[in-house]
Amino acid sequence: MGSIHYEAKLDVPADVAWDYLDRFARAEVLPFSSAAAARREGEYRVVTMPGGFEVRERIVTVDQARRRTSYTITGLNDAEHHHAEMRLDVAPDGAVTLVWVTDYLPHDLAHQRAAAYAALFDELVAAVNKHGQSNPLSRTDPADSPQPGQPHQPPRSHSPCAFRVAHRRARPRTCQNVVPSGRRLPQTPHDQPFSGRA
Repeated sequence: MGSIHYEAKLDVPADVAWDYLDRFARAEVLPFSSAAAARREGEYRVVTMPGGFEVRERIVTVDQARRRTSYTITGLNDAEHHHAEMRLDVAPDGAVTLVWVTDYLPHDLAHQRAAAYAALFDELVAAVNKHGQSNPLSRTDPADSPQPGQPHQPPRSHSPCAFRVAHRRARPRTCQNVVPSGRRLPQTPHDQPFSGRA
């Protein structure tokens, strides 16, 4: 299965970053400029693109304890299979890394969409970091954030072929093929780079 993988260190503590991802899953924030609006309908986030086209993104997982959310979109980019996750990895020193992985079938879709996803990921990282500027949680020490497996209660207010793209702030992106044995505005989907979804 082809996969698009991006990750970046964040400038905000884990609770602030998770608060943003949780709001994202509830269609309460809009990090991507490629979408005009979004709303929540049951287990779906319905994203409206600038031309009026709507994409229905089914939320599969919202896991507060592991700081992970996942979703799928039927037929996205004419794919046979699409599944994506956004998660936060927290190091022992409290450093937070945002990870976004998207799996596609056919495999070639991952190669074709990787560049567009790179632009979306840059917007997502910027939005999460900006969220910390006005969020009271950002005043806490990142080292105080609970690790996965520990009690964690963020506030409610707010493949034959895998294609991996490593992204780090202030460093150029690198790509490689890996052979194994995803303000209170409306919002956009994570994966529909510029055409139909985020």
